[in-house]
Amino acid sequence: MRIKTKYVVVLIFVGALVAAVPGINGYYFKNHYLKLIEAHGGGVGKLKVTDYQLGWLSSTAELTMDFNDPDAKTPDPTKVIAFEQQITHGPFLQDPDNGGWVVAQAAMQTQVHLDKKIESMLGVNTADGIMQVSTVVSFADHYANQVKTPLFNFKNDDKGTITWQGMTGMVDVDFVSEQLKHVKTDVALGQLSIQGPTMTLTMPSMAAQAEKNCQAAIMCTGTSSLAVPSISGAQESKTVKLAGLTTKTTYGVGAGNDYHADLDVMLNKLDVPDYSFGPISLKFSAANLNATELKKMIDISKRIAAAPAAELQAQQLVALAEYNKILPNVIMAATVLHEDAKIDTSYGRFTSTAKFYWPANTPLPANSSDLSKMNFNMDVHAATTLVDQVIAVLDGTTAKPKSVSDVVTPVVPEKPAAPTAEETIHALLDPLTNDKKMSDDAVKAIIDLHKKHLLPAIYDAAIEKIMFAQRLPMATEKEITKKLQDQYAGSYTENDITADVTTATPASAVTDKTPPAQPSNASGQAQAQLDAMIKQGYVRQDKDNYVVSIVYENGTMKVNGVVVPLSTQATTTTSS
Repeated sequence: MRIKTKYVVVLIFVGALVAAVPGINGYYFKNHYLKLIEAHGGGVGKLKVTDYQLGWLSSTAELTMDFNDPDAKTPDPTKVIAFEQQITHGPFLQDPDNGGWVVAQAAMQTQVHLDKKIESMLGVNTADGIMQVSTVVSFADHYANQVKTPLFNFKNDDKGTITWQGMTGMVDVDFVSEQLKHVKTDVALGQLSIQGPTMTLTMPSMAAQAEKNCQAAIMCTGTSSLAVPSISGAQESKTVKLAGLTTKTTYGVGAGNDYHADLDVMLNKLDVPDYSFGPISLKFSAANLNATELKKMIDISKRIAAAPAAELQAQQLVALAEYNKILPNVIMAATVLHEDAKIDTSYGRFTSTAKFYWPANTPLPANSSDLSKMNFNMDVHAATTLVDQVIAVLDGTTAKPKSVSDVVTPVVPEKPAAPTAEETIHALLDPLTNDKKMSDDAVKAIIDLHKKHLLPAIYDAAIEKIMFAQRLPMATEKEITKKLQDQYAGSYTENDITADVTTATPASAVTDKTPPAQPSNASGQAQAQLDAMIKQGYVRQDKDNYVVSIVYENGTMKVNGVVVPLSTQATTTTSS
C-alpha cells in the first residue's frame, strides 16, 4: 500500500512538473524576447512592445514600429506598423511547415497591420493584415520564419489599377546572447501589374536572396542577389521592354580589418523607343578599406536617420565635421577602388574602366586635404556612331549635323565692355591674399590656367585642386571655387569655343584670326567642343572609336599622354 502511495505521489509530482513546464518556459521566453526587442528595436522606426499577456500554455503580444517624429504633438497613425502575436509555449510544438512535432522554445503566429484606411485602400482583408508570419523559435535562439502576404489590389477611378500577387518566403535569424549572428532570406515576389489611363506595366515574379554573418566581426559579411526575368511597359503606343536583370552584392571584413565590397549588375536587353541596349555589365568594387573607421561612418549615418526633425539640421552639421575627420582614416595602404562598365547599344559599344588607389611609399592621409594624393587611371572607349547620336539627341534630332558651319548664327548685339578675366579673378581673390588666407602664387596659378583655354571640365578639376590646397574654411572654399568655375564657363562659351584649338595650332597655319562663329544649338556646341578636344589630344580617334585615357599619378595628370597643366603652384599654401 505504501509503495502504491509513493508511485501515486511520484506520478502527481511528475505530472505537475510537466504541466508547469509550458508556464516556466513561457516566462523565460518572455524575458528573453523583451531583451531582444530592446537590443534591436532602435533605428529609423522605433520597435517596442505595447502589451504582453503571459499565460500558461500560450501568451499574446502586441508591438508597434513607429515612424513618427518623437516630438510630434499629434502622431500620424498611417506612420505606425502594428504586430499582433499569438505565442505558444514549448517545449513540444507542432511544426507549421510539415505538421510534425518539434522541441522548441515557442511558436509564434504574427499578423502585421497598417492603418485600417490604408489596408482597405490596398484591397486586403483588414482582419488578416498585410502580412502573416509563422515562426518557430529553437532553444538555440534560431528563429525560422515563414512569411507570406495576400494579394494587393489598389483601384482608383482616375489613376487605374495596381495589382501585386504578394510575397512568400523564408527568413532565418540566429542570435547569440541577444546579439545578431546570422540572417538568411529567400523570398519570391509575385507579379506586379499596373494598368493606368495611358500606360501599362507588367513585372513577372522575381526572386531575391540574402545572407549575412556577424561572427565576431566589426562589420558583417554577406551576399545578396536579385533576379528580374523581365519588365514590359507601354505608354501612348511607345513600349519599353527589359529582359534578364540580375544583381549580386558581396561584402565583408578580412583578417586584417580590411573591408571589401563588390557589386555586379547584368542586363541582357533593354528596348526603349528608337534605341536598344544590351547586354550591359556594370561592376564596382572596393577593397582594403579600414573596417573600424568605416563602421564609425555607418553608425553616424544611422544616428542621423534616427534624429528627430527638430534636431536634424544640427545633427547633419555635426556629422559632416565627423565625416571629414574619419574619411582619411578609411584609406589603407592597399586601398583600391575599381569600376568596369560595358554597354552595347544599337549605335555601338561604350566601355569604361577606372581604378583609384593609394600611391606606394606614401604616408597614409592624416587629414582630408591629403586625399588629393590618391592616384587614379581611367580608360573610356565609345563608338563614334554612338557619340554622334548622343550629340544629335541634344537637339531632339536623330541625325548628326553635317558640320558646325551649317548652323546659322544669329546676330548678337554688342555688349558693353566688361572686366577682363584677370581683373575679375583679382577682385575675387585679393581680399583673401590681403588677409594672408591665400598665397599670391595660387592666384597666379589660377590666372595662368585661365589663359590656357582649357576645356571647362579640366579647368574645374584644376581649380578644385588649387582651392582645396589653400585650407580655407569649407564654406569659403566652395563659394570661391564655384564663382571661379562659373566665371570661366561663361567666358569660355561666350568668347571662342575653339580658342584652345587655335593656341595649339602653329602661327604659320593660321590664316584667319577671326574667331569662328559660335553654334547656336546644343548639338553644334557639343560637336565643336568634341572637335576641340580631338585637336588638343584629349580625345583620340582609333578607327571606329573615340578613346580617352586619363592617368593621375603623384600630382600629375595626363590625358592620352598629354600633360594637363594643373601647375605645381597649386599645392602652394600660406603659412599659418
